[in-house]
Amino acid sequence: MADKSNHFQEGFRESLSRCNQISDELFLMICYDIIEFQQLKISSLRTKKYYENIQDIESSKSKDIIDNVIKSVSAIVRSACENKETGEELKSRLDKLSVLSNDKINLLVQAWQKEGKQLILTGCVFQDLNIGKLLDIKWKLGMAVSSNDCKHLNTPYVTMAITVADQSGTAIQHSIEMTVPQFRNFSKQLKEMSVLLDSV
Repeated sequence: MADKSNHFQEGFRESLSRCNQISDELFLMICYDIIEFQQLKISSLRTKKYYENIQDIESSKSKDIIDNVIKSVSAIVRSACENKETGEELKSRLDKLSVLSNDKINLLVQAWQKEGKQLILTGCVFQDLNIGKLLDIKWKLGMAVSSNDCKHLNTPYVTMAITVADQSGTAIQHSIEMTVPQFRNFSKQLKEMSVLLDSV
């Protein structure tokens, strides 16, 4: 068990060390965005903008760096929220890790002192549940007219594209194809949920 814990800690420390590879301005922007995302003030993180801000690094490496920064800062913010840490307590914990530069520690503490109190008051419910947030649903009706196996299908279907922000704020799109009866059942369930919500 200790080996797994040590491996996890080393992985986290390595992920956190990536924060030192980006500019202070970009790091502060990510810190604020993560706190606002966890407060549900913004629907997703601006990952494309982050990638654009470190163009001097090879694109595959820049994506890896940004992804590691987002994951490690999100973990720190969630932990600070769960422990109801003050800015001083957070600074002390980050100093003990000996991974981040003093500038990065001060920036993260600055963001936490400014926005963290509100996050503690509202709680980290969204993150504690480990769920995504629905951003968009698009649908279209189509008709399957033929295939290699069947010459004349003439079967209607509904295609849905659901966009969800995952726990780290990255937008992910899921596509679903349903028959018309399946879509009607899905629609019926949504209406039942709506009726229940109206009665609360």
